[in-house]
Amino acid sequence: MERVSEAHGVPLPAVALAFSKLHPVVASVVTGFGSGREAEQTIQWIDDGDDIPDALWSDMKAEGLIHPDMPTGDADAYPRTSPS
Repeated sequence: MERVSEAHGVPLPAVALAFSKLHPVVASVVTGFGSGREAEQTIQWIDDGDDIPDALWSDMKAEGLIHPDMPTGDADAYPRTSPS
């Protein structure tokens, strides 16, 4: 995963955060920080999460690193629903 992430110029933690938000059953993601700098970096990765190249997800699937049926790409194709 790290090799594919680096090949696309994306830090692996940014990929992990973006990946965790892709599937429609995920309602929230909880992270931890050891410092204010880590919090700032994580917020930046979350903000940049929509900029992960589609080719990165395709490469992850092609190499068997994520399931081929995992929703990736256009987030609008997997709308979020609020719990009732």
